[in-house]
Amino acid sequence: MSTSDVLTPRVSRAETLARQLEREIRAQAIPPGVRLGTKVELRERFGVAAGTLNEAVRVMETRGIVIARPGPGGGVFVADSSHARHGTVVLELDFASSSISDCAELRASLEPAICRSVARDHTPADIAEIQRLVGELADSGPDPHAFREANWSFHRGIAAICPNVPLRTVYLAAIGMLEEAMAQFGFTSYDARAVAVHRELADAIAEGEGARLERAIRRHERRSPLPSPAER
Repeated sequence: MSTSDVLTPRVSRAETLARQLEREIRAQAIPPGVRLGTKVELRERFGVAAGTLNEAVRVMETRGIVIARPGPGGGVFVADSSHARHGTVVLELDFASSSISDCAELRASLEPAICRSVARDHTPADIAEIQRLVGELADSGPDPHAFREANWSFHRGIAAICPNVPLRTVYLAAIGMLEEAMAQFGFTSYDARAVAVHRELADAIAEGEGARLERAIRRHERRSPLPSPAER
């Protein structure tokens, strides 16, 4: 398969659930502040795994559609509709007629901006989360599937911290379509150097903007996520 092949119009289970919930909110004109349910209730209602539900909620939070609140009385609530405008353009993008290369190029063009934004604006808890994700990447071992999943989680985790909502939204949409389209491929690039590149990127983000971050971004860019020629 060539990277010029067009992406199929498949979407992830989480994206499908997110769209279903959004349609429900709009069709029923559910007002802001109304609780849709706890995460446990929503999981049981839609018959999905915890990871799928959490990812769907995260996608919807990114688009300004819902707000998740922890603790007693918490759950998933409809957000102020004025915040949903950020996600409208992403829903209208024609990813189905895009190639893997197109989405990879979009992701690569946005990723440096994501990293710089998080380097400028983060909390100690944010950095702890990024380091945790690096640890999961290191623990994934030589298993291509485990490495692939940990790699996507690492980059999604960094993007989730990015305070620039339009940038974060478009980036996550691109990475979601890449993840779905590339599910049939394994990552053959796992080795200690791959982990080191990601660890250095995490450390550079924690240090803040500057020469170290730019070097880390360039090192990461050289490790293309596209399938090798033998896998296409």
